[in-house]
Amino acid sequence: MKKSHAIVCMFLLGALCRAQTLEEKIDTYIQTISARYAIPGAAVAVLQEGKVVHKKYYGTSNLTSGAPITEKTLFKLHSLSKVFVATAIFQLIEEGKLSLEDPVGRYIDGLPKTWQQVRVKHLLAHSSGLPDAVRYEAPNEKMLKTKVFKGEIEFAPGDRFSYNQTNFWLLNRIITKMAQGSFEDFLKTGQFHGDPKALVFAQDKKAKDRATEYFANKEGAMEAKEFDVPEYMYGAAGIAITLDNFIQWNRDLDTDALLKPLTKAMMWSRFTYKNGHRFAHGWGRETVNGRAAVGFSGGTIVSLRKFLEDDVTIIFLSTGYRNFPNVDRIANYIAGLVDPDLEDAQVVAGETLTQAFLEKPLSDAMALYRDMKSESPQIDLEGAMNSIGYALAGRGNYDQAIAVFILNTEENPDSWNVWDSLGEGYEMAGDIEHAIINYEKSVVLNPDNGHGLEKLESLKKD
Repeated sequence: MKKSHAIVCMFLLGALCRAQTLEEKIDTYIQTISARYAIPGAAVAVLQEGKVVHKKYYGTSNLTSGAPITEKTLFKLHSLSKVFVATAIFQLIEEGKLSLEDPVGRYIDGLPKTWQQVRVKHLLAHSSGLPDAVRYEAPNEKMLKTKVFKGEIEFAPGDRFSYNQTNFWLLNRIITKMAQGSFEDFLKTGQFHGDPKALVFAQDKKAKDRATEYFANKEGAMEAKEFDVPEYMYGAAGIAITLDNFIQWNRDLDTDALLKPLTKAMMWSRFTYKNGHRFAHGWGRETVNGRAAVGFSGGTIVSLRKFLEDDVTIIFLSTGYRNFPNVDRIANYIAGLVDPDLEDAQVVAGETLTQAFLEKPLSDAMALYRDMKSESPQIDLEGAMNSIGYALAGRGNYDQAIAVFILNTEENPDSWNVWDSLGEGYEMAGDIEHAIINYEKSVVLNPDNGHGLEKLESLKKD
């Protein structure tokens, strides 16, 4: 046994290193991460070559009543709703009613003149440069439009990726105009065979079986949290769905019932940013061991991953957490259990380190990190360590979180993001002086770091 694999078996899911069926491996993993991150409930599906090879429900949909997760449970998708919106846009493109090159102003009235160069493709790729609607407080869409439309373009469309809810607000309105009906009905008709119960939207207060979402409060106790999404923002979020209906939608997508193969290839093709970012059209895009994967996540609690060349799909839906997980890494880890060719050394290392830092003495976890770096220097652990820092901070272990963030800055001194995270760690610990110092370092490395700039403005006022 190689030393690196021995380390994994020692710290991560020891049962998975023994002979198990696929179902047992996934069950063991889900039970392990549910305990590690305090996830109240989840539903997981794995599809391989068109067949469901795993479908199971875990935990509870409501901590007060103890009601279990079942096939009727509706999970809120948050930003994962965007993949349905992207699919709807490409259905309109396939029908010849729309083009990626169309200016947005052709469909949205009242756009500022400075916004006229923004095209449909820029909205899908989060490269519009438009001001983000979530920065503005408004009681209704009319007031929001008045405020957001006064904003200036922040960068030339297509220059770079900047995740932005304005993009999918406008895509919602384009779909509504082209469909000559409601956004909700267009999605149900075009992607769910007209089934009125296939999708539930946020403003449908009468819908039963919606899972309650829980997150930790400042004291670390689990609290139910409601996310109110107005109708005009359904393009950005707002959809709830059962696991079975998600599975059927995925099958229809895979079997070309929703889009033709060439249209799907266009949707999943990489958008060309001037700064080289990796993203498709409304979908995230990455490679695992040289294999293409597309997907998205939402609310830090749900994730979809499709491995195109291997015909493997992972659907992970959950109801919240106490300790921050990385849902994309969870989905990717499950994929590695399904197909050894999809076992990503970086994902396995991330899960191994997470378990060590959350469950072992800090000195042991630090030693494991050093062993891993020595054994496999090619593995990029920056993202994993950042997630671990936030997980520790979420538990109130600020000293340990800061130690992890500091280590990450030492290992990755040119990354603005790790300095921003260190600043946030100090801020959470109440050390404002060091928070400002590190936010400033992050902004020097990335003058466009909006989070750092906002934090500096706020903290220096205080």
